[in-house]
Amino acid sequence: MPHRSIHVGVTKGSPTVLLEVLNRRLAAGKIKSWRAQDGRYGLTDEKLWGKAWIAVSLEEAMLAFRLQRPEGVDLLETSVRGIYLGRFLELLINQFGESLGPITVSRSH
Repeated sequence: MPHRSIHVGVTKGSPTVLLEVLNRRLAAGKIKSWRAQDGRYGLTDEKLWGKAWIAVSLEEAMLAFRLQRPEGVDLLETSVRGIYLGRFLELLINQFGESLGPITVSRSH
């Protein structure tokens, strides 16, 4: 099954700086709803922790955030996909609104 991807364009600064700032804010406890673990991001909500992960990579001068299934899970529930993608987009817009370029959500293999 294809993964869902969020490609985030950054118009001010660089994608690597955005990622560094995100990780610093998470580590400092300034963002309560998400937690970084093993290079991935998960929702801290008890009911949603570990249901999916958001992984990040640098692709063509932009950050690509990919939804990942937990180990041993063949198919993510539609509601879990929607919650994780929606809340991660909300996080990015709330934290970096002025620094973000166009945001697209697309399927990738």
